[in-house]
Amino acid sequence: MTSSSRSGPIILLVWLAAAIAIVATGLLARLPFPPPLFVGIGVLFSLACVVLVPGVAAWLRGLDVRAILAFHLVRFVGVYFLWLMTQGRLDPLFARAAGIGDIVTAVGAVALLIVPALRARKGLMIWNAVGFVDIVLVVVNAFRVVLTAPDGFTEFYHLPLGLLPTFFVPVIIVSHLTIFLRLRKSAQ
Repeated sequence: MTSSSRSGPIILLVWLAAAIAIVATGLLARLPFPPPLFVGIGVLFSLACVVLVPGVAAWLRGLDVRAILAFHLVRFVGVYFLWLMTQGRLDPLFARAAGIGDIVTAVGAVALLIVPALRARKGLMIWNAVGFVDIVLVVVNAFRVVLTAPDGFTEFYHLPLGLLPTFFVPVIIVSHLTIFLRLRKSAQ
């Protein structure tokens, strides 16, 4: 790996460390804007890195699709959403929709990882479209909860769920966009 191709992983690690610090120190809970806003900020940050930081775009282009799929295993967090809902600690409408959608997407990622034939263009496109729509709906639903039932979202101000809007969800969105771009280029 060349020094310029290391910039992508280094940025991700520094970003993850910063997200952990922001959430662990309680700063996230003290900020004047809600955690779902961090998703948009993170996506913009990611896209800026792709455009402005040498080597990041090339690293993304060269990243094995299996590594991207493996990252989506974090979406098994949906099981935790459903458990928190049963404990009364997470808004039920959010937990059901986000939990089930994330679990379905994670199971799909496992299937694509285990069965190489499923990673053919059509299988990858279907999984990516379903996963992308799900994550966008999760973010929209998160904003709804923050605005209408903020007590059902307090878990997202602390570890571990605070890392979702500050790191994991923006990276997930960009990973879906990356796959869409790859599929588009392969069709040309």
